[in-house]
Amino acid sequence: MNKQISILVSVFIILFALIGSFVKTTEVAPANARMIVDHSLNVYVSPPCFNEADVTNFLEEVTLKDALDMEYRPESSCTEDSLIGEPRSLISLLLETVGLRSGKWDRDGEWQ
Repeated sequence: MNKQISILVSVFIILFALIGSFVKTTEVAPANARMIVDHSLNVYVSPPCFNEADVTNFLEEVTLKDALDMEYRPESSCTEDSLIGEPRSLISLLLETVGLRSGKWDRDGEWQ
């Protein structure tokens, strides 16, 4: 009985590894990702794009959810593109979930 369970577990692990390496997911910015909003222009900017952004000095730091709730738009395509991560396998997603690998954002929404 133990041998059958061991074989079954081994087959499951092998299948997960094979399927998990071919199936891709795309990381998207969490709702708590840090953004900078410009209240004069009604736009938001992601931190990696801030230096190139054309914004005024009426700025505030908020979360992505807050910026979207205010119905602000992305300041540029840089901000839009920065909110989507690279395609990754299910195995990479699992490693990020258990903390063995870092993604584009940490659990607190901070940019890595």
